[in-house]
Amino acid sequence: MKKTYQIVLFIFLLGIWSCDVEDCISTKKSSMTVQFYSAEYDIPFPMAAIRGWAESNDSILFDTVYVEGFNFQLNPATNSTKYFIDYQPYEIDTVQFDPVDVDTTWLDPVSRFFEVGYDRRQRIITPDCGVEQSFYNLEILDHDFPGIIIENDTVDRYIEVNAKIYF
Repeated sequence: MKKTYQIVLFIFLLGIWSCDVEDCISTKKSSMTVQFYSAEYDIPFPMAAIRGWAESNDSILFDTVYVEGFNFQLNPATNSTKYFIDYQPYEIDTVQFDPVDVDTTWLDPVSRFFEVGYDRRQRIITPDCGVEQSFYNLEILDHDFPGIIIENDTVDRYIEVNAKIYF
């Protein structure tokens, strides 16, 4: 019985040792996370976005959404990407609390842009898993928003916000 147990244990350990399980999990992502802030109050503030798209990209990133933040896809073929956002600014004129009533004035739509630059690096995870693309050293190259701040200059799955856009 002891001999059988030793043989089974040996085969089990040999199987675990020879098992080549590849780790294809990447901590990198290909989009930067942007959070929208009120320029007046310096707090996270939802934007009534009408449309967003990237230059030299024929697809629309989003269309008519009400968002506090968004993930903007970075172009893996270049060291910069330019984004355009059309949004509907609004002002809150009065707030009555009994009953709760908010008087909102919608202003004319506004078109804005920002261009982000970055460095790219590729590494082979394994021959079977393929290549992992990483983006780092994010910087704002140009914009026409009231303000943009880079919070974290590395694009990573564990980073919540890469940039704050004030509008």
